[in-house]
Amino acid sequence: MAARPTHDSNGALLPAILCLHGGGSNATVFKIQTRRLIWQLEKQFRFVFAQAPIEGTPGFGMLPVFASCAPFYRWVNRRFKIGESDVETTPAAEVDTIDSIIYDVMQANGGVDSFKGVMGFSQGARLTAGLLLRQKIQERDLAASSSSSESSGTDTGTATTTTTPSSGSNGLGLKTKFAFGIMIGGPYPPIGLTPSPSPSPSGPDDNDNDNDIDIDIDIETSMIADYKLLKDIPTVHAWGRDDHIRPGCEALARLCESDHSFQMDFDGGHHLPLKDVEAKDLCDLIMAAWYAGGGKYAVGADESY
Repeated sequence: MAARPTHDSNGALLPAILCLHGGGSNATVFKIQTRRLIWQLEKQFRFVFAQAPIEGTPGFGMLPVFASCAPFYRWVNRRFKIGESDVETTPAAEVDTIDSIIYDVMQANGGVDSFKGVMGFSQGARLTAGLLLRQKIQERDLAASSSSSESSGTDTGTATTTTTPSSGSNGLGLKTKFAFGIMIGGPYPPIGLTPSPSPSPSGPDDNDNDNDIDIDIDIETSMIADYKLLKDIPTVHAWGRDDHIRPGCEALARLCESDHSFQMDFDGGHHLPLKDVEAKDLCDLIMAAWYAGGGKYAVGADESY
């Protein structure tokens, strides 16, 4: 089999898409699941797959088809149920682990700046939304900080941006530069990657402290208010018409709805498109999001016109 192109006809590294598998799956399975997309887009993008850190039971649809691909992994420990809440917070230690995995994968495949897109399926799609949301929060807060410094006349010197993972406890996290995101079979809400509040010292069953309850409500309200930032980045949303979590997928798509958010459904359930024509339709939407995010068409080094 011929090697997939990594550079365009001018010798520049092709932009990369970070690929995040579903819960109870792994990178090998996701490579197989996305093969129709890769066949269509491999001369435009590099597809780079990360593997989640938490080993566990096989997810929906893994058995018996992918039994030989075990073991299976998930991104976060919590097993979120659709409709359980409008937010999902993640412990700082788990955020740090995710950031470290993604950073290492990016650095080993052209560097963080070369990753222009992120694509996830199921739990990986919810993580995709979380990564995009955190990026937009970082951009907003950086702009606000710069504006505040200018208005106060403070000389902050030359601004520098680090791309190394930071502790989840300080609210920084990995600095990504995604131009677009792709969410397939991924339900609402996004996986939260900003710091979550520590449990009350009095314990989770103590409901007598009204201040703790109010703080929790305030945090949740703030997190939900930030969701509007997802409308500022191009996204693609796709789901099977018979997917058992279709309502959650539609809710996540509504969260991102804008002039540069693209949606489609396809035959089947909780999986990627199985028909070539539907995979081609999804690839067309991916290219539309790429263009909406400022991307340009690339010609693979092995192509001539």
